[in-house]
Amino acid sequence: YYVMMAVGLFPVAGQNPFLMGSPFVKSAKIALFNGNTLEIKTNVVSDEAIYVKRVLFNGEALPDYRIAADRLLRGGTLEFEMCDQPA
Repeated sequence: YYVMMAVGLFPVAGQNPFLMGSPFVKSAKIALFNGNTLEIKTNVVSDEAIYVKRVLFNGEALPDYRIAADRLLRGGTLEFEMCDQPA
């Protein structure tokens, strides 16, 4: 779970979507078992910017802080925009 938490993804047992929180790494590339790659980027990592302002997946804003596992398995880029105030 540490690696998942570090990139801001939280699996929920028995459920499909991953919940998203504050990543504490600037970027990561994950080679998925199916040959695809999931890249995770964060605009800023600091002790002040602890709030997720917006999350994009392949350039598309996600309406809430969750994403289906099957979407992640297709690969792509998950971008976290962080800020120092609650959204």
